Formats: sequence, C-alpha cells, structure tokens
Amino acid sequence: MQTKGENKINTTYVYRKHLRQPLKLFLAGVGVFIVFVILLSAGLLLTESKPLDLGFVGVFATVIFFVAVLITLELLLINAVLFRRFKYINVTLEEQGIIYTNNKKQIFIPYEDINRIQFSSIKYTGGWVKIVYGNGSENIRLTVVLENIGDFMSKLKQKLDERNKMDVYNEKKYFSFYKTGVFADESWDRVYGNIGSLIVTCLTCVVITIVAIFSQEGFEYNKILIYASFLVPIIGYAIGEILIGFQVHKRVKADFYQLLPRNKEFEKKAFMIGNFGMASIYLIVLILINVTVY
Repeated sequence: MQTKGENKINTTYVYRKHLRQPLKLFLAGVGVFIVFVILLSAGLLLTESKPLDLGFVGVFATVIFFVAVLITLELLLINAVLFRRFKYINVTLEEQGIIYTNNKKQIFIPYEDINRIQFSSIKYTGGWVKIVYGNGSENIRLTVVLENIGDFMSKLKQKLDERNKMDVYNEKKYFSFYKTGVFADESWDRVYGNIGSLIVTCLTCVVITIVAIFSQEGFEYNKILIYASFLVPIIGYAIGEILIGFQVHKRVKADFYQLLPRNKEFEKKAFMIGNFGMASIYLIVLILINVTVY
C-alpha cells in the first residue's frame, strides 16, 4: 500500500504463497509424484515382453506406499523446521528505513545504518541479497522468492542514493541481482498459472505412449519412449522460460531500475511453443516410430 505524497513510500513485501503456505502444496506435490511414479512404473511393466510378475508388482506397490509415507513425514518435518517461518516474514520500506518482521521480532533498520549489501545469486535462476547494518555483525537476508523483489530492490536503491550511500553496494552486482530477481519473481508467477497445464500435458503424453506401445508386439524401445514422454514437456517448458528470459533482459532499464510492462501475449506463445510444441513433436515422432519400427 502506498501513502500519498511525492516520493513517499510505505510498501510491504511478503514471500510467495508456496513458502507462506507450503504444507498444502507439499501434499499436493506428493500426490502428483505418486501418480507419475505409478503411471510410469505401470507403463514399464505392461510394455515389457516378459509375462507380468504379480509378486513383484505387490512388492513394488508396498515399496511405493512406504516411500510416499516417508516423503510425507520428511516434508512435514521440513515445513515445521524450515518453511513455517516464511509465513511470518515480511519486509516494509518506509521513508526512514526498513522494517523487517519475522515470527520472533520486528527490526527497524534506518537507511543510514546500512553499511554493506552483498549478493549471492545465479543469473536468471535464484539467490539472495544480504543487507548488513549496525556494527557489521547484524544482517537480514532476502531471497528472490520475495514477491515483487525487483520493486523492493529498485526502491531500496533510490533511498540509499538519496542519502549518498552508493558506496555500500557494487553497482554491477546490484543490477545483476535486480534482473535475476525480476525474472525469478515473474517466473514463479508463470509457474502458478501454468503448472496445471504442464501436469496435464505430461500425463497425456505418458498415457498415449503407454497405449501406443502396448498395442504393438515389439517393446524394445519402451523404456526410452516412456521416460521421454514425461521429460519432453518439462524440457519444452524450460525452453519457453529461456525465451522469456531474453525478453526480460530487454525490458529492464538500467538508468532508473525500471521495468517495462510484461508482454503476456509473448509469454503465452513461448509457453505454447515450449510445452505444447515439444509435446506435439514428441507425439509425431512416437507415431513415426510405431509406423516404421513396429
């Protein structure tokens, strides 16, 4: 929320939903994982040329059950120890400083007390910024999963520059992290919007592959094709993100740390080309293999 007045800021930033409410997403992820493991395993078993060993199937199902239980318990522990804290973390930029709140305390950091800003990141992938203040032993750390972190970094720089504190950061590293933060933030936003379609595409490719191979008598390529049916849409999605990454680079204006509006039409086309395009190519190849090999 913004207060009225020229150059006034009062903006609060929180971590994205999958960190603030991870338990539901963890359990949903375990469910999706189990579905794919069962589906892929069933496909491999059904398309083998050897007779199906029911004893092995029973043992395999038991192992999958206990693995799922173990993963669920581990995720519950990780949520309790590591992720639950993100629910309470927020950071606010005000006119005179930064307010950092977590589940234990609230800290006010005047801009004048900031003496160093450090970055640790992989370009266009992820990382964090560490804001060192006070006597140099105190710091807060924010990752790129902070929602709208690009806006946070832009406004923080503005407040530091107003106070002639450009010496506390390296300009090149600051701008590099800003671009990484912007891309990562928007990438998470796209994941929220596209994850359902990606899962459906993977499921469709796997099911069609299993049916296509099962309907034939020869099964020598079953393992490669079944694994490929799952991986190809994911690779396609990654290709789409790379294409979008080039656009983000062009949208960032270095002089003012401003970002031109997202071209969501281009992002949609990149997703269609990457996800559905690669899946379609794979299915065409699958048909050709069935026609020429079998």
